[in-house]
This record gives sequence, C-alpha cells and structure tokens, in this order.
Amino acid sequence: MPKLNPSLLELAIEAARMAPSADNSQPWHIRLRDQMLSVHHRPSGGEDPFGPSGHATLLGIGAMAENLSQIFSNPLQAIKIVDLELGAPYFTLALPLQDSVVSKADFALFSRNTNRFRYTKTPPDAELLEKISQQREPLAQTQLLLTPKDRQIFSDITEICCKARFCNRDLHEWLMGSLRFSENEIKQGDGLAINTINLPPGGNLFMQWIRPWKRMAALNKLGAFKFMAKTEASLLRSAPLIVLITGEDSPHGAFSAGMLMERTWILLNQLGWAVHPYYVVTDQESRLQTGKIPKDWTSPVKQAIDKARALINLKEGERIHMALRVGKPTKSPPPSLRRPVDQVLLTDGNT
Repeated sequence: MPKLNPSLLELAIEAARMAPSADNSQPWHIRLRDQMLSVHHRPSGGEDPFGPSGHATLLGIGAMAENLSQIFSNPLQAIKIVDLELGAPYFTLALPLQDSVVSKADFALFSRNTNRFRYTKTPPDAELLEKISQQREPLAQTQLLLTPKDRQIFSDITEICCKARFCNRDLHEWLMGSLRFSENEIKQGDGLAINTINLPPGGNLFMQWIRPWKRMAALNKLGAFKFMAKTEASLLRSAPLIVLITGEDSPHGAFSAGMLMERTWILLNQLGWAVHPYYVVTDQESRLQTGKIPKDWTSPVKQAIDKARALINLKEGERIHMALRVGKPTKSPPPSLRRPVDQVLLTDGNT
C-alpha cells in the first residue's frame, strides 16, 4: 500500500491544528485511517456552552476546512450535521499520495494571528476594501462598516451584549476556565493566554481575583460589568474598519461562514492588517434564540440584535456570524499555542 508523503501529512495536521476556535478551546479530534483524514468533535472536560453542533464549534470547523482547502485542491466530503451528536465526522478529506516538497513557509495561513492590542488610526485603502468585499462563500459574505457612524452604532450594540455576558454566570465561568495565567498553563497549548489580552497595569491580578463568580457578582452590584463592557467595546469603537461575516442562519451557514472568516482573516494578515474577532453579538443572539440569557437582559439584548440586523439590512433567515476588528498593529502579539499533536491526532496504525 502506498504511503502518505510525510511532509504532506505533517502539513495537513498543522493546518488543521492552527484553526481558530472559541477561546482557543479546540473542540476537535483528527483521525487518520489509511489516507483519509476525518475531523470529529472532542467533548470539553467541563461545562461546554457550545457542543458538537453549536454555532461557535461549526464556525471553527469551517475555519479548519478552509485551512485544509488552501493546501489541497481535492474537495472535502460533505459534512453530516445531523449525525454529529452520534460521533459522525464533520468532514473527511482524502490526502494525496504524491512526492511534492512543501513547507509551512509556502502558505500564508500559518502566519494568521489574533491581535487584541490597540491599532493605529490608519484608514484602509480602496484596494484592501475591494479585496475584502469580494470574499464570499455560497452561504456567507463579508459586509464592511466603513463610516464612523456605523462603527459607533455597532460598537454600542457590542457594549450592550458585553454587559449581558459579564452578568451571565455560565459565560463568566467558561471564560475564567479558559484563561491561562502561568507559564506552565500557557504551555498546555489551549485556552487564552493572559499575555495575549490587552489589559491595563494590574489587569492580570484583577482577572485572577474575579475568577470566582461570587466576587464578580458582588462587583457587578457596583457596576463592574458596565466598566468592563465599555473597555472591551472601546477597542472596537476606535477601529478604522469593522468587517462582518454574515449569511444563512443554519448549521451549514455557520460552517460556510467559518471558511469565509478564515480566508478573510488570512488575507488581512498577509496584507499587514491586524485582526481581532468579536463573537459576543453572535453568541448573545444564539442565547436569545435558546432562552439562555438572564431574564433582566432579554429585552436589552433583543433590542441590540434587532438594531444590528437593521444596520446592515439582514434578511429573514440570515445572521451575523462574526465581527472582525481590523487595523494596522501597534504591537505584535505572542503566538497562540495549540494542543500537542499527540493529543489531537488519532491513527489506526495503518498509515
């Protein structure tokens, strides 16, 4: 039986591992049998707010599919959304048996990164806007917020959704469980490394102190959630460009949006523009649909979502899948690590 080209196999695994995911949770296993690579859901060790068919999960799986499609021309086999709860793969890919020499340096996807720090006020040029506007998938497209007024409106919407998030115990505990503070924690290769987050002096200690929900809830009575939401939305508010990934509100729509998001993100980084994904508006809409928003926040979040939909003229059955803050970087972020290959890749010994 012909053997897989080791360099191609290594490249495929690396491309898959580098896909972005919610708070770097990496909710996937990669299985290899003969020359077939398949991607399956990996249950979270604790409370999982998304699950195998959740929007955030499918967005990340779509991003992984985009990475692989940038390397291999053979198409991915259809995803089987219905069977995900039973352990079916998201997609499978037949890896080519060939002797071509390839390296990570040949592909821009390996230079993609998240930059949560401040950007300059340099406005995007017409050529960049044209290239981003042309990016699309059958079920998803990009929409650009070009005027200060539109960016202000969307930032205000984001701030409301952030307030609701900081008042939600489940989301607080998920975020705090995702943060990695010490060097040893960061080396695990999952979660959010604290040094990748734009925090003021003392912010690291503050985030550690509010880890228990009891403390955060007490501070919220003093208005902490308002300050934290304003701080987070302020970066978006000052961005020279906001790119929205929108499209069909369905599992396949989320997958398609993940592919488009990743392609757009890679292109922006390749052209020297930093990217910071904002998922909070999308997440709050999903929670609104499933009744998982604290009662006091249901009405404000619904009003915010309706305002966002009106801002970009979304049709019935469409949604915002992701918002990207875009600008020229003032600081290079530390690399976002991934779980080791031996924790991601499963083989049957026949490869």
